[in-house]
Amino acid sequence: MKSLGCPNQHCPPSGKGDAGAIIRHGFYTTRWGKRCRYRCQDCGKTFCSTTGTPYHRLQHRRGTFDEVAALSVEGLNKSAIARVKRIAWNTVHRWLERAAAWSRRFSALFRDVFERMIPGQIPLITTDGFEFYKKVIGRVFGPACLYGQVIKTRRSDRIVKVERRIVIGGTWGLQQALRDSEDSSKLNTSFVERLNLTIRQGSAYLGRRTICQARWKQRLEDHLELFRCYYNFIRPHRALKFGREVRTPAMQAGLTRRQLTFREIFEAGTAFLESKYAVLMFTDWTLSVSVTNRRIALAA
Repeated sequence: MKSLGCPNQHCPPSGKGDAGAIIRHGFYTTRWGKRCRYRCQDCGKTFCSTTGTPYHRLQHRRGTFDEVAALSVEGLNKSAIARVKRIAWNTVHRWLERAAAWSRRFSALFRDVFERMIPGQIPLITTDGFEFYKKVIGRVFGPACLYGQVIKTRRSDRIVKVERRIVIGGTWGLQQALRDSEDSSKLNTSFVERLNLTIRQGSAYLGRRTICQARWKQRLEDHLELFRCYYNFIRPHRALKFGREVRTPAMQAGLTRRQLTFREIFEAGTAFLESKYAVLMFTDWTLSVSVTNRRIALAA
């Protein structure tokens, strides 16, 4: 019970800490046997081990929930997942909504990409010549970025000319950014195009000529949030292979020590937000964590 914290956000603090304040409080019966309930001695609230997680009142095994989330971010649509797992389509839809909500909360615990940037460093953005990119990038970033375009001329399905031009920023700044880049010394779109392909393969909504339309903006955003969490914290990347170790982007960025699982994310995200002493639960795979006024700061 040392890893348990009271899920009541208004629980008054005590000198015992969460480990000393939580006691066992009987059992309850499920399809798979008895489960223990707990009670907080500070506020009197009773809860179980799944309270405050997407597994609460699931009526299925937690492993099934994790498998549904994993199948979704590997490109399967909800109907296919329902057939494979032999559960109702509405159940799959409801579970993925829960998983997306918890993935969003978990990702919010870590610093945003702009907060992790080196002070004074200007982001470098590269696209092809699609006319709407310039408008969107100018609206989002304004002059606080370097934006270059790679224009390819094709004849008979062959590239005969490649033109690189700077749209936002100066030539000197672009050259400096390319010198500091770990990826390439030339302006190109190969990396972002590969990322686009990975996202399309991981989301049934974004597949070309797909019949799985999102229909609502919120559904697409939810699924992309789930995929982003999976991509950053769970999925190992072959480009980040160092000897026998294959890292995730979060490991490479210094946010975690090892590859995570959906189980850890779904159970840990809420503990970070709701537990008063969440540091004890994350010493296994996070680096330095400080908790101040319920806001989490992660030191890389």
